[in-house]
This record gives sequence, C-alpha cells and structure tokens, in this order.
Amino acid sequence: MLDHFAKYGKVKRPYLGVELEESWEAVVGLPSENGLRVAYVDPESPAAKAGIAEGDQLLAIGETRVNTLAAYHEALKKYLPDDTVTLTIRSGSNESGKQVKLGEDTTVHSEWMRDAGSANIDADHGKTLIGDSHFGWSMKYPAGLIKDMQSSDGAEVTFEDSKGEYSLDIHVKDISGSELSTAGLFDKLEGAAADTVLEKQYVRHRGASYAKVTAKSQSGSFYESRAYQQAGYVYVLTLTVHDEAAYSNKFKLNSLIDLLNSFRLSFDKNDSSLKDISVVKSGGSRVLTEYGLSFELPADWNTGDREQGSYFTSEDYKRYVAVTVTSASPGDTLDAWLDRSVKAFEGDYAADYRKTGEAHDITVAGIPAKTIETSWTMGGAWSSATSVLFMKDKYKYEIEIGYPQDGDGNEAFVKSVVDSIELDPSAIDPALGFIQDVRELIDPAKTVMYKSDKYKYTLTVPESWHAVNTKYSKEKDSPILIYSFHGGTFSVRADTSGKLSDTVKDREAYYKKNAADDSEYKYTESDETVFGAAGKKIELQYTANKVPFRSTEYVFEKNKIVYTVVMRLNDAMRTEQNVDRLNAAFQSMQFKP
Repeated sequence: MLDHFAKYGKVKRPYLGVELEESWEAVVGLPSENGLRVAYVDPESPAAKAGIAEGDQLLAIGETRVNTLAAYHEALKKYLPDDTVTLTIRSGSNESGKQVKLGEDTTVHSEWMRDAGSANIDADHGKTLIGDSHFGWSMKYPAGLIKDMQSSDGAEVTFEDSKGEYSLDIHVKDISGSELSTAGLFDKLEGAAADTVLEKQYVRHRGASYAKVTAKSQSGSFYESRAYQQAGYVYVLTLTVHDEAAYSNKFKLNSLIDLLNSFRLSFDKNDSSLKDISVVKSGGSRVLTEYGLSFELPADWNTGDREQGSYFTSEDYKRYVAVTVTSASPGDTLDAWLDRSVKAFEGDYAADYRKTGEAHDITVAGIPAKTIETSWTMGGAWSSATSVLFMKDKYKYEIEIGYPQDGDGNEAFVKSVVDSIELDPSAIDPALGFIQDVRELIDPAKTVMYKSDKYKYTLTVPESWHAVNTKYSKEKDSPILIYSFHGGTFSVRADTSGKLSDTVKDREAYYKKNAADDSEYKYTESDETVFGAAGKKIELQYTANKVPFRSTEYVFEKNKIVYTVVMRLNDAMRTEQNVDRLNAAFQSMQFKP
C-alpha cells in the first residue's frame, strides 16, 4: 500500500467483477484441487466481457493456482488495473485459458478520505460529537458508536454499539408549532404496558427540561427514554441496553447515561469536532436510501416504503419519486433492461391510452444511464414519468420521477432530481445482499388452479393475478372469489340456497335501476347457454370517475348451485392479451356433480 501511495498517490486495486465460492474441502480446511466456483458475474465487468459465466470454476490466475479465496486475493494483488492476465477456467468438462484486461476497483471506503495535503485520514478522525444541523441537535460521539439506520427525511436515526451492548434511537416528531404540556410530553414516551417502570419523572434542566421514563422490558433489556421539545418538534431519545451485564455494571451504566446527558438541542456549525448527519441541505432534503443512492427533494415531501425500494410524494401527491433497487442478472445490459421495461409498460396499456418517448443516453453520478419518458391515462388527465435506469457493481437502480403531463415546471423538476443523484458505495447497508427482480421471473402464460370442494368447481387463472381479501376470506372454501390485476377483476359468486330465476331477476333489477339513474349507464342482456346450461349474459359499458370500463357478467346454474361470474376490464387496459386471459379463465371453469 505504501509503495502504491508513493508511486500513484493512491492504492490501485484490480477489478475482475466476480463473486466466488470455495469448495467444501477448502471451507473446512482440507486440501483441495477444485477451483473457486463463480457464483455471480457483474454485468459489463472484465469477467463478463471475457465470457466468464455463473457456474464456471476459476482454477488459476496466471501461473498461480487458486483454490481458496485467500489464494485468489493474494494472486490478484500481483496485478494492476489495465493489466492483461490469463485466467484458467473450467466450464463443465472443458478447461481453457481466457485473456482478461483487469479493471480498477473504484469502490470508496468510508473509513478513508484524502485531504488537501494528500494525507490519508479516518473520515471520522477528530469527530467527538455527532448531530443534525437541520433538526438542531448534537451529542457525544463515543468510539464504537455506529449509525445503523437513518430515515430518508432524517427525522429518525438509530445507532448501535459495535459490541452489541446497547442501541440509541433518536426520533424527531413534528408537532406543528404546538406546545405540549408535561403530560403530553409523557404521552410520547408510552412503552409496552407489560414493562416494569423503574423511574418516571419530569427533569428540569438549565439546558432543556425533559420527561423521562426508565424501565425493564419483558425480554430483560433495560431502557431509558427521554422527550424534549423545542421549536415545534419533540425529540425522543431511547437508550436500550441489551446486555444485562452492562446495565448491572454501575460504571458501564453511568457511562451510557452520560451519553444521554450529553444530548443538546443545539448544533454548532463552526465546531470542527462535530459530525453532521443531516440529510437536509440548502432548503431541500437529500434523501439517502439504504442502497447508497441519494438525491435532492423539497423538504416538505412525504416519504414511504415499498417493496425493493422507497417512495416519495409531494404534499399534493401530484408528483412522486419511486426508487427500485434489485440485483442485476449475469450478462444483463442497460439496453436489454430498458427494452423489457418498455414492453412491460406497453403490454399494460391499450395503444390509445399510452405514449412512449424516445430513450436517451445520459450520465448519472458518473455512471452511464438510460432515461425515457412514458405517459398514460385511465380516461381522464394524463400522467407522465421519466425513468432513469443505470447499473453499478451488481445492482440495478431505477428512479421513476412522476408528474401530471400538463403540470408547470415538469422539465425543471425532473432535471433538478436527476442532476442531484449521487451514489456512494460506502453508504450501502452492509447487510444488503441479493435482491431478486421478481419482474424478470413473471411468466404471463403461467397459470394456477383454484379448487372449491364446497361449491364444486375449479378455475385456472394467471399466476400474476392476486386474490383479493373479502369478509369471507377466512373461510376455507369461500362463496365469493375475487382476483385482481392491473386494471381489471375476475370474480365468482356461488349460491347454494338461491334459485337461478331469483338471481337473474335481482341482477336485472340492479342494472335497470342504475340505467334509470344515469343515462350514460349502457348495458345489454341476452339469454345464453353457459357450460351447457341455460343462463343470462349482461354486458355493461360505463365510465366511473372518468375511467371507462366494460364488464361481462354470466349468471347460470350447475348442480343446483347458482354461479355469478363478472369480468371487468378498464378500457385503458383492454389489450388483446388481457381480454384473452379473462376469457380463458372463464372457459377454464369445470364443475363436479
């Protein structure tokens, strides 16, 4: 490392772009002639470009045999970025040499940074205090205290002790300029009802008075919670000591209470020993996700979570930013990913209800990216979204920026978000592992069967449809079954006690009343033979809340059970595929005597 600093001013680390697994012999320390199994290949990495694939075995780097990860790292350290090296690879029963031009590992390690004098220092060197400049708090920053989690708006942060003895949670709650009474402050400290309260009091302090509760939980941990208030905010601190030996030791416990006592409702921006963890900068909010991805949003936006990412909306919910992060499949490319995304979008909406813009190449945080605008409508106003797609290391990052199509300032809004995107590998949650992109696994042709023994029928539907919970859902065999999908539903009602004529009469009366109340409510009815039995077919065309839709309803009787099947589909989603899936589901119904 010192030699590299002297020659290059930094440590140069070669990059191959693979994740490797040792054989079981190597894992338990036995001699092994097996190589290292390639468990993952980073798309567009040197390894991928050389044709190395998942499942291959790496046997040697140059002339050095590698059968352990330690041997691999030692062998790779002999080379520099841009060196060409021969890798011995076994694919199946074939063994061959592959020429690979090594890349450079540019991963930024958070514990190191370079100052103006070219000295390498700990990023937290000299930081004895930590705090948030936006919310205006600070406290001591002891060795071993690690920031474990911070919410996207910065209002909540959790610290963990490196030894696992304790954790500290700070939660800033907006009370919109109100002034809470002492009792109201204690309300913010409500713990579990079964916890044993050891102390509960209001502490008057020159710096800032606070409500305090100390207790032992049912699990045996000790905690102390404090609630402060200032300038329309309540600051709730909770110190939890997990290790009984730590809170039984008066010296250790006093040192932890001293950490709580160091909390101040102030932040000195001129104090160089104070580390600022605020995500809010220059009147905006720098949103930092668990994936190392950050960008600027207005400070008053709402935040939320969704599967495989986060979701942010403006106060009026007219604009949003959705983040999705998934693992990249070996060999995947930006172009292929974009093509899949466009096809999925166009498969969801009928042609008259969607628009797809041109894709553009851009650079985001120094990384090649693709951007594309899509627009859609359900029948009323149009909505648009600009999607930004890029890959880094083994992850795919998708930022979808949504807005009303006719809104003012859309272009400037999109530009402000895109220009502010940053990716800091050192900020990635260390627990982050493989995240399957489920969208890649969806097979529209894959079906599943539903079987009702009580109501004597089976039904085959697309696997991608979702069963909707109803008040009957807890029943093992429900009389009402509803499946939903984007823009439509398929439902079956089975009645063992009614008569076909009565059900038909009720349904005709229902449609007739609606048509009398609303001249736009158009339906037709006809007698039909359904699955070999006499029945009724009712077709409806209507617009509800500016969303036009069509439904087809069949009422028929089989084996003394009256069935009502309703297939509803919004016009915006009336694609040939969706219509075919609905009809196929209906035609798949089979009945048992």
